[in-house]
Amino acid sequence: MGEITLVVLFVFFYCLIIFEHLIKINKGAVAILAGSMLWMLLPFITTLSSDFIHQKLFHHLVEIASIIFFLKGAMSIVEIIDSCHGISLITDKIKTRNFVSLMWIISAIAFFLSPVLDNLTTAIVMISFIRKINLKSMEVKILASIVIIAANAGGAWSPIGDVTTTMLWITDRISSVHVVKMLFLPSIVSLLAPLIVFSIRYRKTPLTLNEAHTPHTDSISRRASAIVLLTGVVSLILVPVIKQLTGLPPFVGIFFGFGITWIISEVFVGRKQDNTINISDALQKVDLSNLYFFIGILLSVAALESTGILRGAATTLSHSFTNMNIFVTILGILSAIIDNVPLVAGTISMYDTATYPMDHTLWTLLAFAAGTGGSLLIIGSAAGIAIMNIAKIDFFWYLKCVTPLALFGYFIGIAVYLLQMRFFV
Repeated sequence: MGEITLVVLFVFFYCLIIFEHLIKINKGAVAILAGSMLWMLLPFITTLSSDFIHQKLFHHLVEIASIIFFLKGAMSIVEIIDSCHGISLITDKIKTRNFVSLMWIISAIAFFLSPVLDNLTTAIVMISFIRKINLKSMEVKILASIVIIAANAGGAWSPIGDVTTTMLWITDRISSVHVVKMLFLPSIVSLLAPLIVFSIRYRKTPLTLNEAHTPHTDSISRRASAIVLLTGVVSLILVPVIKQLTGLPPFVGIFFGFGITWIISEVFVGRKQDNTINISDALQKVDLSNLYFFIGILLSVAALESTGILRGAATTLSHSFTNMNIFVTILGILSAIIDNVPLVAGTISMYDTATYPMDHTLWTLLAFAAGTGGSLLIIGSAAGIAIMNIAKIDFFWYLKCVTPLALFGYFIGIAVYLLQMRFFV
């Protein structure tokens, strides 16, 4: 009876998270309440001993802390780069006056920026640039939709490009080299399929750039911005290398890079008396609500795992889906409706590394499916929700005009992955 109560409560809070955009309650607040409440109820509604509960809680706390520390460090590096106008150095180079060309350039930037900055940050950066272009609302929607697909696809093939891929990497379900090698081609194919269709459909659309587009306006020199950008990007890229060389958790490498980036930004930007940038103020822009969301979700899933609920669910699913590829493909589609973070966290808790070792198809395909599956609906990913709010994109317009193409790209990407597994592994 106690286990049923926990599941019902989890589903209730989960529904509140899914419909965040309707009920206007931040999902971080809901998640952190859910995580703490489920653990508080364990001693009263289950037969688990107090010592066992404490042991389980602190066991999961180490893993959760590793993920949160990593995300905090990565988000801080990105905020420093952005505050020093490092990202604008990239977007300022876009000068094309052809709509289709712009579509491809923005897609390429988003696809290759997302593996380093993460898909949410990339989406916000690109939509901010798009809004500075003098375009009709329909063209803005098209470009914004492509950014969602490109950012999610780009984040799927990098261990630091999407929070779900990061979770799989930190918990030793996937290795950095393997995920890049196996998911780069499927990810780029999942972007190219809808991009080609959009290009054909809007090949005659004119483009007029806003002449007032001058984002790099304050006293920070481009040289200083470039140094901070280069330092931050190199710091992020070195994280998997440091993990491989030292065997230490990734948050150690990210903190190392964060410290270097912070010092470099203070030296080249913060100490200049004639600029308006304060590095400490920039760090306060880190989105704590997202971090609280991850903490709450991971605590909730850990509570369910401690009771054996998830292990029982894994056994049931294994009997229902003998083909794990089909199972993971369905999970990816569900991630467009149900947030991919708890889906991946639940899957990690349900299947152990003894049965499914590091870099098993289950984990690698899950990284792709959870990352790109979020593009199927505009509310299916953090990048989509952010763009939905900024660009004012209607849910049903996206469902009608973008979802079929994103779904086509999703299936093509999975097919490419399975072909790789068959012929090249």
